[in-house]
Amino acid sequence: MHDHSPTGTKTLINIIPDYAIITAGINDAVAKMGTRNYCYHYNLIIKRLLSAGIKPIIIDMPQVDYRAIYQRESIVAKIRHYFSCWITDAPLWSFDDYRKALQLLISHESIKKNLIYVPASEWNPEGYKDSRHLYLDDHVHLNKKGYYLLDSCITSVIYHDFKFSHCSQ
Repeated sequence: MHDHSPTGTKTLINIIPDYAIITAGINDAVAKMGTRNYCYHYNLIIKRLLSAGIKPIIIDMPQVDYRAIYQRESIVAKIRHYFSCWITDAPLWSFDDYRKALQLLISHESIKKNLIYVPASEWNPEGYKDSRHLYLDDHVHLNKKGYYLLDSCITSVIYHDFKFSHCSQ
């Protein structure tokens, strides 16, 4: 028996939805891949979606307790992160550089008008203050309330964009 359920971005592109929601970056930031690598791949994703007629909705990297991530890692992993920071010029204790680099990429590539950028502050204005409020015990993944706020924000953004784009035609 073969499972023919659609998976992967190729299937997404073939379906040609109106919107594609992109949430990326935390793993890149944790692994210290560097903003150049992060933006390069993000740009490829955005351009591919736009060329297929799909409007990207970029969800800004949320505020997470990145120090909690590192506290759970082995000493070897921590050393690897220090080396990665040095090689990729990635910040050790900040995700803000990734956010700023992506915003700069979007403005320099003149693609801002063709996508929707949702800053984390739009659905989580308090940022990361109390992990029990929006996050699971790992201090990284959202809990039900966190997903509810994020999902509500995404729904609102799509609704307003869809309404605006169809009213202006």
